[in-house]
Amino acid sequence: MQKVNLTVGAFSVPFAEGFVEEDDQTVPNLKSLKQFAAILSDYGPFNLKFILPKEGQFGVLTETGYHDGVLDLLQEGKADMCLLPLSLDTQKAPGYFTSVVFEENFYIVSIRNLNKDHSAMISSLTSVTVIPLLLAILAILILELIAVKCFKIEALLSGILKSFGISFYQHLSPRSSWLCVIQMLILMFPVFIFNAAFSTQAIVGTADSKIDTLRDIIDQGKIPFFVEGMSMHDLFKSKVTKDYSDNYERAVAEGLET
Repeated sequence: MQKVNLTVGAFSVPFAEGFVEEDDQTVPNLKSLKQFAAILSDYGPFNLKFILPKEGQFGVLTETGYHDGVLDLLQEGKADMCLLPLSLDTQKAPGYFTSVVFEENFYIVSIRNLNKDHSAMISSLTSVTVIPLLLAILAILILELIAVKCFKIEALLSGILKSFGISFYQHLSPRSSWLCVIQMLILMFPVFIFNAAFSTQAIVGTADSKIDTLRDIIDQGKIPFFVEGMSMHDLFKSKVTKDYSDNYERAVAEGLET
């Protein structure tokens, strides 16, 4: 296969001679750069030619473009590519670039929304219902009725009417106030534990929905916000795909577009 000529723009770092001049050619001086050049040459296959800028490293952007560094070489067409990959937020990057748009490349984080619908702690607390408490009061009433010496209908009706306040007053039987308290504590805890044993919500809380793609954010009603670089934000603002557009519009609606 015939090799293709490829000019690579490079630069040297102070106190490290990454490239040296040999026979009027710029060649790598460090072992790692030599290995990289060999890999790149075999991958093409390419005939590599390294070129260094007269001054600068990456380059400084001015009103008329780049005038030094590797980006100046790309701008003037003296180099085909840069030795190091450029960041996506490089302003007015010269040369040939392809927009990178992959949803899988985004860092999607989740912040727990502390409200009554999503908080595991609050869900665990609200999972305790009034039914176990009523069952405990009913059990106490039965024990109190057993403790009554004479099972008269008046005592039964009185016990039923007073059972609703037994948790607070404990005056169904003046002789057993402390007994009522002990009975209620003994009965309430096992009932609550038994009730929680069949409620995974009380044990592990409400599990947050898993977010894998940008579409999941919209489908699950999440609120997106942006913490990456400007280029990342520009992809959403430009609405390059429907998912990007929907997420950006959701962020704008919530006031989190920046």
